[in-house]
Amino acid sequence: VLQCADQHVLEPDLIRKVMSHVLETDREQRDQQGRQYTPAEEALKVELLRLATILAQYAHNELTDHRREFIKFAWSHLRSESKTVQLWGYITICRFIDVYDTPSKIIV
Repeated sequence: VLQCADQHVLEPDLIRKVMSHVLETDREQRDQQGRQYTPAEEALKVELLRLATILAQYAHNELTDHRREFIKFAWSHLRSESKTVQLWGYITICRFIDVYDTPSKIIV
């Protein structure tokens, strides 16, 4: 549980729902559609990547069970046509590498 000033900010159930209903669904839709996104959709992608980065930074213990889904989500955005989405994908992956033990062959 992520806490701030003795208050629960994120319960494990909420993190599980975010991972399974928001981030995983976004990755599946991206894989299936194979189309360019509108500017509003690109902005949403950036915000989802920012959310993932913040979760990795502040709730990485709670995300341990969802590491595979997390890295798949971030990795899927590296092929985006949008340079902004690509860069946020790299930032999210860097945060992942920073907080979790990652094999050296992945880092290189």
